[in-house]
Amino acid sequence: MEMFPSPFAALVHVFCRERHQGSARSAWLRLLRLPGWAREQKARLMRNADGSSPPTTEITIMATTYNETVVHRGHRASALFVPFPFVCFTLALITDILFWRTANLMWQNFSAWLLFAGGVFGGLAVLTGLFDWLRPASRRLMPGIAASIGFIIMLLISVVNSLIHAGDGWTAVVPNGLIASALTMLVMIVTLVLAARRPVIYRRVS
Repeated sequence: MEMFPSPFAALVHVFCRERHQGSARSAWLRLLRLPGWAREQKARLMRNADGSSPPTTEITIMATTYNETVVHRGHRASALFVPFPFVCFTLALITDILFWRTANLMWQNFSAWLLFAGGVFGGLAVLTGLFDWLRPASRRLMPGIAASIGFIIMLLISVVNSLIHAGDGWTAVVPNGLIASALTMLVMIVTLVLAARRPVIYRRVS
C-alpha cells in the first residue's frame, strides 16, 4: 500500500499518475470530480492489504475565526482643511529663502499671502476639529493630543510670522521672518510624526 504524508500529497500523486498513463484531459476531468474522487482515494489508501478497512477515529477540530476590521464609520470634517496649512507654510519657507537669495519683493508678497492662507485654513481646521471631537463617530478618528497641540503651536508661530512679514523691505523677512518660517517647518515635522505614531483602532467583529 502506498503511504503519503498528507492527503494533498496523495492527490498530487494520483493526478500525476493519471497524467502519465492517460492524457491531460482525463487527468483534469478527474480533478473536476474531486469530491467523489477524493473519497474513493481516501478509502483506497486506508484499506489494509487483506482488503479489510481498519478502524478509524474521526476527530472534529473546532476553530474560532476572529475578524478584525478597521473602524471606518464616520468621517472628519477637519480633514478637508488640515492639509492646506502644511502646504502653505512649506511654500512660505521656500519663498522666504528665495527672497533671501534674490531680494526680489515678489517673493516677500508670496510669503505674506501664503502665511495668510495657511492661517485661515488652519483656523477652519481647528473649528471643524472641535466639531469632530464632539461627534462620537469621528472622535475616534482624531489624531492624538500631542499632535493636536503641535498643530496649534504651528498656527501660533505662523500668526507671529505673518506679523513679521507685514513689514516692508529686507527686514520683513531676513532674519526674523526666515527664522520663524524655519521654526514653523520644524514644528510641522514633529506634528506629522506624532500624528503618524497614533495607533490604528480595531474593532472585534463576532
